[in-house]
Amino acid sequence: MDKYYLNEAIEYTCDVLDISKPKLRTSMLREDRGKTARYYITDRGGRLFIDLKSFTDMRQLYFTLFHELFHHFQAIKCGMYKSQGNSSSIDFDEEHIDFWAQELSNYKANGVEGYDDQYLELDSNAFGIYMSKVLWNLDVPYNSEAVDRDKLIECVVKIKKAIPAQDVLGIAEDYDLLDLGEN
Repeated sequence: MDKYYLNEAIEYTCDVLDISKPKLRTSMLREDRGKTARYYITDRGGRLFIDLKSFTDMRQLYFTLFHELFHHFQAIKCGMYKSQGNSSSIDFDEEHIDFWAQELSNYKANGVEGYDDQYLELDSNAFGIYMSKVLWNLDVPYNSEAVDRDKLIECVVKIKKAIPAQDVLGIAEDYDLLDLGEN
Protein backbone atom coordinates (compact mmCIF):
# COMPACT_ATOMS: atom_id res chain seq x y z
CA MET A 1 0.00 0.00 0.00
CA ASP A 2 1.17 3.45 -0.83
CA LYS A 3 2.06 5.43 2.32
CA TYR A 4 -0.20 8.23 1.09
CA TYR A 5 -3.29 6.00 1.37
CA LEU A 6 -2.07 4.57 4.64
CA ASN A 7 -1.72 8.06 6.13
CA GLU A 8 -5.12 9.05 4.72
CA ALA A 9 -6.69 6.00 6.39
CA ILE A 10 -4.99 6.81 9.70
CA GLU A 11 -6.03 10.48 9.61
CA TYR A 12 -9.55 9.51 8.61
CA THR A 13 -9.91 6.96 11.43
CA CYS A 14 -8.54 9.43 13.97
CA ASP A 15 -11.10 11.98 12.78
CA VAL A 16 -13.90 9.42 13.15
CA LEU A 17 -12.72 8.64 16.70
CA ASP A 18 -11.89 12.28 17.42
CA ILE A 19 -8.40 11.42 18.70
CA SER A 20 -4.87 12.61 18.12
CA LYS A 21 -3.02 10.92 15.29
CA PRO A 22 -0.19 8.59 16.30
CA LYS A 23 3.03 8.70 14.34
CA LEU A 24 3.24 5.92 11.75
CA ARG A 25 6.29 3.64 11.82
CA THR A 26 6.89 1.05 9.14
CA SER A 27 10.06 -0.19 10.79
CA MET A 28 10.52 -1.16 14.41
CA LEU A 29 12.18 1.18 16.82
CA ARG A 30 15.32 -0.08 18.52
CA GLU A 31 13.53 -0.60 21.85
CA ASP A 32 10.80 -2.66 20.14
CA ARG A 33 13.11 -5.07 18.33
CA GLY A 34 12.53 -8.63 19.37
CA LYS A 35 8.75 -8.22 19.36
CA THR A 36 7.06 -10.64 17.01
CA ALA A 37 3.98 -8.52 16.34
CA ARG A 38 3.42 -7.20 12.84
CA TYR A 39 1.47 -4.22 14.16
CA TYR A 40 0.78 -2.53 17.46
CA ILE A 41 0.26 0.78 19.21
CA THR A 42 3.19 1.43 21.52
CA ASP A 43 2.31 1.27 25.19
CA ARG A 44 3.53 4.81 25.70
CA GLY A 45 1.21 6.06 22.97
CA GLY A 46 1.78 8.18 19.96
CA ARG A 47 3.32 5.52 17.68
CA LEU A 48 1.65 2.99 15.43
CA PHE A 49 3.85 0.27 13.95
CA ILE A 50 2.63 -1.51 10.81
CA ASP A 51 4.82 -4.01 8.96
CA LEU A 52 3.50 -3.33 5.47
CA LYS A 53 5.35 -6.29 3.96
CA SER A 54 3.25 -8.69 6.02
CA PHE A 55 -0.02 -7.64 4.35
CA THR A 56 -1.10 -8.80 0.92
CA ASP A 57 -4.82 -8.12 1.40
CA MET A 58 -5.87 -4.47 1.60
CA ARG A 59 -9.02 -5.38 3.51
CA GLN A 60 -6.93 -7.00 6.25
CA LEU A 61 -4.62 -3.99 6.39
CA TYR A 62 -7.51 -1.56 6.78
CA PHE A 63 -9.14 -3.81 9.39
CA THR A 64 -5.84 -3.88 11.30
CA LEU A 65 -5.54 -0.09 11.15
CA PHE A 66 -9.09 0.30 12.48
CA HIS A 67 -8.41 -2.25 15.22
CA GLU A 68 -5.09 -0.75 16.37
CA LEU A 69 -6.37 2.82 16.25
CA PHE A 70 -9.33 1.78 18.38
CA HIS A 71 -6.80 0.54 20.95
CA HIS A 72 -5.27 4.02 20.80
CA PHE A 73 -8.76 5.47 21.39
CA GLN A 74 -9.33 3.11 24.34
CA ALA A 75 -6.08 4.13 25.97
CA ILE A 76 -6.91 7.82 25.52
CA LYS A 77 -10.39 7.33 27.00
CA CYS A 78 -8.83 5.51 29.98
CA GLY A 79 -6.42 8.41 30.54
CA MET A 80 -3.38 6.26 29.82
CA TYR A 81 -1.60 9.00 27.89
CA LYS A 82 -1.60 11.82 30.42
CA SER A 83 -0.17 14.36 27.99
CA GLN A 84 -3.07 13.79 25.59
CA GLY A 85 -5.73 13.85 28.26
CA ASN A 86 -9.07 12.13 27.91
CA SER A 87 -9.88 13.93 24.68
CA SER A 88 -12.49 12.47 22.40
CA SER A 89 -16.06 13.55 21.90
CA ILE A 90 -17.12 9.95 21.19
CA ASP A 91 -19.26 8.89 24.11
CA PHE A 92 -18.96 5.45 25.70
CA ASP A 93 -20.57 4.65 29.02
CA GLU A 94 -18.23 4.94 31.99
CA GLU A 95 -18.81 1.31 32.98
CA HIS A 96 -17.45 0.15 29.64
CA ILE A 97 -14.44 2.45 29.93
CA ASP A 98 -13.84 1.00 33.41
CA PHE A 99 -13.72 -2.49 31.82
CA TRP A 100 -11.04 -1.24 29.44
CA ALA A 101 -9.04 0.33 32.27
CA GLN A 102 -9.16 -2.89 34.31
CA GLU A 103 -8.08 -4.94 31.31
CA LEU A 104 -5.29 -2.52 30.44
CA SER A 105 -3.86 -2.99 33.91
CA ASN A 106 -4.10 -6.79 33.64
CA TYR A 107 -3.80 -7.34 29.89
CA LYS A 108 -3.72 -10.87 28.50
CA ALA A 109 -1.40 -11.04 25.50
CA ASN A 110 -2.27 -12.72 22.21
CA GLY A 111 -1.99 -16.48 22.62
CA VAL A 112 -2.96 -16.42 26.29
CA GLU A 113 -6.30 -17.99 27.25
CA GLY A 114 -8.94 -15.30 27.55
CA TYR A 115 -7.21 -12.89 25.15
CA ASP A 116 -10.12 -12.82 22.68
CA ASP A 117 -12.71 -12.36 25.45
CA GLN A 118 -11.26 -9.09 26.71
CA TYR A 119 -13.42 -6.08 25.91
CA LEU A 120 -10.27 -4.33 24.71
CA GLU A 121 -10.05 -6.90 21.92
CA LEU A 122 -13.76 -7.46 21.35
CA ASP A 123 -14.40 -3.73 20.94
CA SER A 124 -11.38 -3.22 18.70
CA ASN A 125 -12.49 -6.11 16.51
CA ALA A 126 -16.05 -4.77 16.52
CA PHE A 127 -14.81 -1.35 15.38
CA GLY A 128 -12.86 -2.93 12.50
CA ILE A 129 -15.87 -5.02 11.48
CA TYR A 130 -18.23 -2.04 11.71
CA MET A 131 -15.98 0.32 9.73
CA SER A 132 -15.37 -2.26 6.98
CA LYS A 133 -19.12 -2.87 6.67
CA VAL A 134 -20.11 0.80 6.64
CA LEU A 135 -17.39 1.98 4.25
CA TRP A 136 -17.21 -0.90 1.78
CA ASN A 137 -20.03 -3.29 2.70
CA LEU A 138 -17.38 -5.90 3.49
CA ASP A 139 -17.97 -8.79 5.85
CA VAL A 140 -14.83 -9.36 7.90
CA PRO A 141 -14.33 -12.94 9.06
CA TYR A 142 -13.54 -13.59 12.70
CA ASN A 143 -12.23 -16.62 14.55
CA SER A 144 -15.48 -18.24 15.68
CA GLU A 145 -13.56 -20.80 17.76
CA ALA A 146 -11.91 -18.09 19.88
CA VAL A 147 -14.46 -15.25 19.84
CA ASP A 148 -17.90 -15.33 21.45
CA ARG A 149 -20.18 -14.26 18.57
CA ASP A 150 -22.90 -12.84 20.86
CA LYS A 151 -20.38 -10.68 22.75
CA LEU A 152 -18.90 -9.49 19.46
CA ILE A 153 -22.34 -8.52 18.12
CA GLU A 154 -23.07 -6.70 21.40
CA CYS A 155 -19.85 -4.73 20.92
CA VAL A 156 -20.67 -3.88 17.29
CA VAL A 157 -24.04 -2.52 18.46
CA LYS A 158 -22.29 -0.30 21.06
CA ILE A 159 -19.88 0.99 18.40
CA LYS A 160 -22.77 1.67 16.03
CA LYS A 161 -24.61 3.61 18.74
CA ALA A 162 -21.54 5.69 19.65
CA ILE A 163 -20.46 6.30 16.05
CA PRO A 164 -23.44 6.43 13.67
CA ALA A 165 -22.91 5.28 10.07
CA GLN A 166 -23.84 8.71 8.70
CA ASP A 167 -20.92 10.20 10.67
CA VAL A 168 -18.52 7.56 9.36
CA LEU A 169 -19.62 8.20 5.77
CA GLY A 170 -19.81 11.99 6.17
CA ILE A 171 -16.22 12.21 7.39
CA ALA A 172 -15.10 9.81 4.62
CA GLU A 173 -16.11 12.40 2.00
CA ASP A 174 -13.12 14.51 3.07
CA TYR A 175 -10.59 11.72 2.47
CA ASP A 176 -9.09 9.82 -0.41
CA LEU A 177 -9.67 6.24 0.68
CA LEU A 178 -9.11 3.24 -1.54
CA ASP A 179 -12.27 1.73 -2.95
CA LEU A 180 -12.06 -1.80 -1.62
CA GLY A 181 -15.54 -2.74 -2.75
CA GLU A 182 -14.20 -3.69 -6.16
CA ASN A 183 -11.32 -5.90 -4.97
